[in-house]
Amino acid sequence: MTVLGPIEPDRLGDVLMHEHLLHDQVDDPCWFRPDPSPEVAAIAEAPMAMDILGYLTRSPFGNRDNCRLTRDDPIVDEVLRFKHQGGGTIVEVTSRGLMPDPEGVRAISEATGVHVVMGCGWYVDHVLPDDLLDRPIDDLATEIVADMREGILGTDVRAGIIGEIGTSAEITPREEHSLRAAARAAVETGASIMIHLAYIGHQAFPTLRILTEEGVAPDRVVMNHMDEANDLDYCRRVLDLGCVIEFDTFGCEWYYDTWGLWEPRDTDRVAQIAALCAEGHADRITLAHDIFYKQSLRAYGGLGYDHLHRSVVPMLLNLGVSEANLTAMFVDAPRRLLTLPTGGGR
Repeated sequence: MTVLGPIEPDRLGDVLMHEHLLHDQVDDPCWFRPDPSPEVAAIAEAPMAMDILGYLTRSPFGNRDNCRLTRDDPIVDEVLRFKHQGGGTIVEVTSRGLMPDPEGVRAISEATGVHVVMGCGWYVDHVLPDDLLDRPIDDLATEIVADMREGILGTDVRAGIIGEIGTSAEITPREEHSLRAAARAAVETGASIMIHLAYIGHQAFPTLRILTEEGVAPDRVVMNHMDEANDLDYCRRVLDLGCVIEFDTFGCEWYYDTWGLWEPRDTDRVAQIAALCAEGHADRITLAHDIFYKQSLRAYGGLGYDHLHRSVVPMLLNLGVSEANLTAMFVDAPRRLLTLPTGGGR
């Protein structure tokens, strides 16, 4: 199910399984975290420009404008770069809490000819409704099902996957409530679920326990941001559970100084993928950039939605990843995950 309606799965082409096109077109973006120190306070409210990119490499959350993608940004031009590299489909996983814009995303798909599949559901704890625990899980599941069968947030743009569903380093009671609702909606609709995993912790394991308790098959679960853990053994253990793992932060090579964390390099990601492909796991790996900040766009000095095809694929080939492996990760696994029962479970 794309934002323009249903298509046959063999029309998807190469798929980026985890991106954002439009999100947080509000005054208070979800992840905006200004630095309190006086010497950089002005950067928080500065418009995106080349002279603050160095600072943003150390603290992407520290600038309000960087923390949102809006209809004023050149997203159409950016998506066309992906198309010109042979791309076919983008999975747009801006869930509730990140302020999705279904009609804006549909306009991008119309303008570019790139298929877009949108997600639905709820994001991480700090942007969940205060009264979420007071609402029955089945009622929340019904809202997700409506997003898939009728349209997201009251529009007629239908979701084609559930997610990204947020978890934190320790899954909170509200996040578990959200996960169980997503799971029940997945069972009813046949949709796959995308799980946002925190930067630290091994939350894939308790998350999958919650989902399987509600009847979700592990092979319909995509564990996002596995590359951020930079832990090959963790990847293998999650694969052993039957899940799909996602290396989805290609091009994100920066630091989070306020947290004392940093992103792996693309060379780390590529080396781990090559090892997993050599072990026969290519059919359960999906790939993307998780473009979320303006600094990731080509227009603002970033690498863009075409980075994987333009730069990373040659790196993978050089490490022995085969064309068949690439097809498995870009085409076959996404096609299986995005294929729904006729009518989205009806």
